[in-house]
Amino acid sequence: MINELISELNLRGANFIKIVDISMISVKENRGYGVAVLIGIVLSAGYILSLSKENITDHSEFGEKEQLADELAEWTAEFFVSKGYKAYAQSERNLIHGFYDETTKTTPLPHKKIAILAGIY
Repeated sequence: MINELISELNLRGANFIKIVDISMISVKENRGYGVAVLIGIVLSAGYILSLSKENITDHSEFGEKEQLADELAEWTAEFFVSKGYKAYAQSERNLIHGFYDETTKTTPLPHKKIAILAGIY
């Protein structure tokens, strides 16, 4: 099943996928889930160079890839649910509806924490 998931995510545009054990963090953070799927999409070298050298304000590439990441997260949750598992996508849509604290600008389980647990941050 994991190979099927990874293969499909790659076909849909993911550049890397990490399966991350989150069972050791608090239930408040992991919401009772033991595993997270971290999906990454690489920004182009040209875009990164423009950001670093020219301080550009055009965020179109970032926005497009962020939207794709959200779509992939939601597809992944649907994939697991279709296989009989409980799943939740930490997409913008889902975070806005109840899991984002506007006052502190935080979520219970930030993507950065998952990246750290995956060893890529």
